[in-house]
Amino acid sequence: MKKAVKCLSLFMLLCLGVLMLSGASSAEAKLSLKLKRNADSVVLTWNGSKKESYTVYKRTGEGKFTAVAEVKGKKYTDKELESGETYTYYIKKGKKLKSEKETVVYLAPPKMKKSSVSSGGITLKWKKAEGAQSYTVYRKKAGGKNKRLGKTEKLSFTDATAEKGVAYTYTVKSAKGKAVSTASKVKAGRLVAPKLLSLKKSAEGLILSWEKSGEAEKYAVYRASDGSNKWKKTKTVSASVLSYEDKTVKDGEKYYYYVEAVSGYSRSVYEGESLSATCRKAPVGLTLKKDGKKMKLSWEKKEGAKGYELYKRTGDGKWKKLTETKKTAYTDKVKNAEAFLSYKVRAVMGKSKTAFSPVVTNRGVDPAKPMVALTYDDGPHPVNTHRILDALEKHGARATFFVVGSRITEYKDCLKRQAELGCEIANHSYSHVTLSVSKDKTVREEIEKTDALIEKYSGQTPVLCRAPGGSVGKAAEILDRPFIHWSVDTLDWQSRSSPKVVSHIKKNVRDGSIILMHDLYGSTAAASEIIIPWLISEGYQLVTVSELLEARKGGAEGGKIYYNGYA
Repeated sequence: MKKAVKCLSLFMLLCLGVLMLSGASSAEAKLSLKLKRNADSVVLTWNGSKKESYTVYKRTGEGKFTAVAEVKGKKYTDKELESGETYTYYIKKGKKLKSEKETVVYLAPPKMKKSSVSSGGITLKWKKAEGAQSYTVYRKKAGGKNKRLGKTEKLSFTDATAEKGVAYTYTVKSAKGKAVSTASKVKAGRLVAPKLLSLKKSAEGLILSWEKSGEAEKYAVYRASDGSNKWKKTKTVSASVLSYEDKTVKDGEKYYYYVEAVSGYSRSVYEGESLSATCRKAPVGLTLKKDGKKMKLSWEKKEGAKGYELYKRTGDGKWKKLTETKKTAYTDKVKNAEAFLSYKVRAVMGKSKTAFSPVVTNRGVDPAKPMVALTYDDGPHPVNTHRILDALEKHGARATFFVVGSRITEYKDCLKRQAELGCEIANHSYSHVTLSVSKDKTVREEIEKTDALIEKYSGQTPVLCRAPGGSVGKAAEILDRPFIHWSVDTLDWQSRSSPKVVSHIKKNVRDGSIILMHDLYGSTAAASEIIIPWLISEGYQLVTVSELLEARKGGAEGGKIYYNGYA
């Protein structure tokens, strides 16, 4: 009896196992198809085997099914699609196994065009997606949730509720009935307009300056002339540039300016804030010839000028009116022909006056008096270099700027001003490479490329070089150029502290010192504003490196490295 029960139990278990296997086989026999709509395709996936082959069937609209692909695996991507069409698919394996039919309406997402920003809001534009009946627009702030703004049958949508200073991500989807495309996205926003600071006359035109806008990637400068309401974009500059000198203006005409902040499709909006000025270009051709203790100055006649004002600056850094004259020449008799003297002239045009001409300088150096050379590496910088130049100009001093070639074109106005103030512009390589481990060809290319840019934008032919990091190696010999090291290293790049820079210079300076600083740092500019007048008050002449070496060593020789100008 027990054996009979045992046999019956084994038989039942065996039957159950057969049924389970049969169920599993039946489950495997059913193909389950899923469709996913992408921007440019429909992706089919099914529960098959990676090792098995399957046939994909497709029908467009109410047409006939055709086999479109033989696939090994369980995925197929169909890119042969037309927007607005209805497609039906099924998968077949062999003669018996096939999936249910699945249908999808394929809609291409709208292709976004350039959005525009105005006082009325942000207008999104897109190209027509074939087959689409309407478009839905969404908006999202950074870190926020998508908000549905509305539905339209048009190819544009204006968001009149966009807040100023907020960047948004906009999403637009095509729709046909219940079918919806994937999303097209674009970032846009109304940036805060940069605050205009000043519009001043320059020797050759007008100079506009503005405050930095933190969101801007670049700035667009717009101009309108007197009597015209038409604004025209005259210049686009990078976000690091906060001024623009317009030399395309006509003498005697009045101009209006405003500036837009731009970042991708985001931009600020003109809301009535502009600056205006009448262009009064300076007299040209101011020259200085020294004849003993006579400084002979002359300039070209300016059409319409009623007279001229000639100004002079001595070592104290203050400009004083030297004379008013109707002539175009003047002789200044001086006590010390070797003194550092500067001159500039402007024309009187009835009730108004022109901008000042570029400065001319008597580059006198007294070898009997103490002197030091301030040097600045790694610039130019659009803000800090000008702060240092302001301090030098204020106190009638000079310095030497070892510039990096790759920065010159963007900040060429710095080089022009350095040259006008009598400063020396020297070579610090093009890309700040380590010259001592560079190939001979690379060394030459780094220096020659920078030489060409210095000469192009300053008019100076550079003589001196400084190796990045002071690592000269064979570069001095390869180039046969004087290389300049230093005797006082302020370590300003490390401390970023103006008090530490000032203290270090005061403790270590002596007659003939070459002082190393970097005009990339605001702390260095602040230190320069303190140390320049202090050095002058201590009796030092602030000269260029070439002037120092000429006075102390009879000049600089090619192939040599100089650390100071000690006698």
